[in-house]
Amino acid sequence: MNVVAQDVDLILSVIVPVYNVEKYLERCIQSILNQKYQVGEIICVDDGATDSSPEILRVFQEKDKRIKIIHKNNGGLVSAKKEGLLHAKGKYITFVDADDWIEPDMYQEMMELLMKSDADIVTSGCIRDYGDYCVTEPENIIPGIYDGEKLEKELLAKMISTDHFYESNVSIHHWNKIYRYDLLLKCQFAVDDSVNVGDDAACVYPCLLNASRIAVIGKSYYHYCLRGDSNMSKKDTAAQHRLLFDGLQKECICHRDRVPNIMEQMRLFEYYILLLQKPECVVTYQDEWLFPYGRVPQNSRVVIYGAGRFGKSLRDLLLKEGYFKVTAWIDKQNISKEIMSPDELAGVEYDIILIGVLVNRLAVQIRQELLDQGIAENKILMVNEVMLK
Repeated sequence: MNVVAQDVDLILSVIVPVYNVEKYLERCIQSILNQKYQVGEIICVDDGATDSSPEILRVFQEKDKRIKIIHKNNGGLVSAKKEGLLHAKGKYITFVDADDWIEPDMYQEMMELLMKSDADIVTSGCIRDYGDYCVTEPENIIPGIYDGEKLEKELLAKMISTDHFYESNVSIHHWNKIYRYDLLLKCQFAVDDSVNVGDDAACVYPCLLNASRIAVIGKSYYHYCLRGDSNMSKKDTAAQHRLLFDGLQKECICHRDRVPNIMEQMRLFEYYILLLQKPECVVTYQDEWLFPYGRVPQNSRVVIYGAGRFGKSLRDLLLKEGYFKVTAWIDKQNISKEIMSPDELAGVEYDIILIGVLVNRLAVQIRQELLDQGIAENKILMVNEVMLK
């Protein structure tokens, strides 16, 4: 590992992995250049792109010499991030995915807090950007500076709630955080290059566990743009899944004395990733019990509520396995020929509504809305955390 010497005058390096994102790349780079905070360098790692992305980067580089372009053979996000780190000169590092963009005051406000607190990491929320509308998701933890006992008991012990499934209080994303270089370098290079699902979490959790001080800003600046052709829509393999969780387990074992519930947190995270990526490994039906939902009698007429990644996967799985008759698929936002509005439920024959949403607070909100519509409580099922314990 040949690391470029750090530049004492260069504070913040931004690493942008780039692979076939010509439609979005200009918006991304321009949003970094538009930052109120003067970033030291923007390291764009061309991970073997076959579209016009390299040419777009070259045009930007001619206008601003802070932009550095590194070309490499395609190896995935983990290897691209490592390559960027090897060339980074900043004392602090952050990431931006090339199909996303950031608000102009993101780095100014986060760096002010970072320098004031002398933290190893500063973390923020994100903005889920669906194009036509946005949903702001702040970190689900009180803003402030966490170190010592406060860090261990109020942040590390609560990264993932163990009271219900699933609630992440500190996000698993790389791109809404700024890291001290030395901490990030150690944790990122411990991640296997083959990990392509959960690759952020494979580095983020070890960084959080090894940090001495973490700052939570309590604001959201990063536009995480959801699109159908992104890597997020691709499923992992069993081998990659094991790489992710074997690595996390090895790291977490070292911190069990400081964070007694860390293994329970990671177990719930593993269920979450499996349900998102390989629901057939978790969702099963036996003796009229649908795991991990609850009792669903045979030949039930079932409605799936939720057209996100898990909702779609759940519907596809139930249709394939034929456990029940799926009579409708509903969602509040993604209305189409296939997907109905919840308001249309009155015209549907059904016995059970399965909430195909994994994030607890959203599932609870949907459940309450259905109850307010007059739907009986025993007809609404969401993922049952008791069954996962």
